[in-house]
Amino acid sequence: MLYLLLMFLNEVLSASRESLQLRMPGVIIPHNDTYYHMSSSEVHSRTYITGYRAEAHSDTVHHMLVYGCKSIKQRDNHWIGGFPCTEGTKILWSWALDAPEFLMPSNVSMEIGNGYIRYIVIELHYKLQQPETYRDTSGVDIFITSTPTPYLAGIFLFVAERGEFPPGKKNLRIDLSCNFTSPTINVFAYRTHAHNFGTMISGYINHNGTWSDIGSRDPRLPETFTRTEMVTVIQQGDSIYSRCEYDTRDTNQTVVIGNTITMRCATCTSCTIPMQFMLIKLKQRAQNQAEFYDSQFEGVMV
Repeated sequence: MLYLLLMFLNEVLSASRESLQLRMPGVIIPHNDTYYHMSSSEVHSRTYITGYRAEAHSDTVHHMLVYGCKSIKQRDNHWIGGFPCTEGTKILWSWALDAPEFLMPSNVSMEIGNGYIRYIVIELHYKLQQPETYRDTSGVDIFITSTPTPYLAGIFLFVAERGEFPPGKKNLRIDLSCNFTSPTINVFAYRTHAHNFGTMISGYINHNGTWSDIGSRDPRLPETFTRTEMVTVIQQGDSIYSRCEYDTRDTNQTVVIGNTITMRCATCTSCTIPMQFMLIKLKQRAQNQAEFYDSQFEGVMV
């Protein structure tokens, strides 16, 4: 009975939240590893994102990314292949493996419609070709409000872009590191992502010789942002580390870092740990806005 009551309350709350809904308009999936993009109309006023809920299934959609763009090229609101933005590409959210909705802390949001983010673009990666009669309407509900929050959220993307592993091995790994040079941030969520062969991805901070965990997660589990056990503070001069672990016992071919999952790259894998942080009190926004929206980076292999 309690479970049913909680489910009912969740449905009521979801229905009462204002949302920006983006859905593919019945697209065909002509081949394996098809990528589609779809754009919102231009966001003219400051709007604050408080959460996301995917309307998609992992049997069709391998993953979904939500981007913020300063400008886009396409005149149509959806297109196949290509890039999400022509200027100012920022990752806002990502999803895979039927993960549940994600909500920000009550005092945190992501700001759009501010000159830096004028469009929302979703990218859907479809795993396999579908019959000609199939039409897909996957997408996302983005929960929004017009009320500013005390803190803004952003994404730091820590990713391995190259590397290879021998076949038939267990406990393989890639280690990444990066020196942090931006203003202090407070990490409250993280997400891990890999393709084939990834078994565990972990993140760590080294502050003046003291190590602390950001979090660890099996990338084969449902993928959306996971709240950290405690807020992790990262300051200038700290070092960020990530370890990506792999198991290649199910293949007799060399495994390489890549971005597709089908037979033309049957032994591809990847390693990504986006970290979601909160930064900038309301009164500080104006002076730090540009720096905040340029604060994404890629990790380097060590």
